[in-house]
Amino acid sequence: MVIYIDLVVISTILINYLFIKAINILFNSKISFIRMTIALVLSTLSLTFYLLPYRFLWNLRHLYGIIIGLIAFKDKNKNRKAIKIIIFYIMNYLLVGTLAVFKIHSGICLIIVSLLIVILFFVEYFLRLKILRMEDSVNYNYTIEDIKLKTLIDTGNKCYYQGLMVAFLDNKFLNDKFVMIGEMLTKSVVGEVLVNIYIGPPLKYKDTEVITYFAFMKIDNYDLIIGVGEEND
Repeated sequence: MVIYIDLVVISTILINYLFIKAINILFNSKISFIRMTIALVLSTLSLTFYLLPYRFLWNLRHLYGIIIGLIAFKDKNKNRKAIKIIIFYIMNYLLVGTLAVFKIHSGICLIIVSLLIVILFFVEYFLRLKILRMEDSVNYNYTIEDIKLKTLIDTGNKCYYQGLMVAFLDNKFLNDKFVMIGEMLTKSVVGEVLVNIYIGPPLKYKDTEVITYFAFMKIDNYDLIIGVGEEND
């Protein structure tokens, strides 16, 4: 059997690049060029383990794979980092098993992986477009007492109190001009939370008054979050 070293090396680099990039896209993590480069160099050097005795080989590869994962995936959350490394392992083992079962050679593997990388770049491109569209939903035409509000139009936000939409203002806008009239449960990233409902100075879109109640919360990067759409039955 003829082994083309150049194809094996290129395939190894592309495969590990594909896996690392895919996992980072999955977790919406940024990819460090330096970390990626070091990880790919180490993954290529791991090919030399095939020249070692079988048992020693696998022990080294397991340890080496963890080292590659620790370098490739930058994450302050240890659990997330561990999950990324585990997924990296699983993807590698699945690939090796697939290549063995279907007897796929390096040349064919190289073509397949190259196509997958192209597809991955398209996926990343469309994800970025989606993020840009979300950024486009930021609106500066909402005001309260002539104060311009950096507003996020949240199409998934359909919070209503007694049939009237609830707009969420950042805590810094809460003052004695707002009068509490009740409370309601609303969903958040931590589950359902109880929020106080207020009436206050009119919220305006350009020069048109928006009929809405208010709730207050800590909002990062925005002053106001307001929903659109009809109330759910």
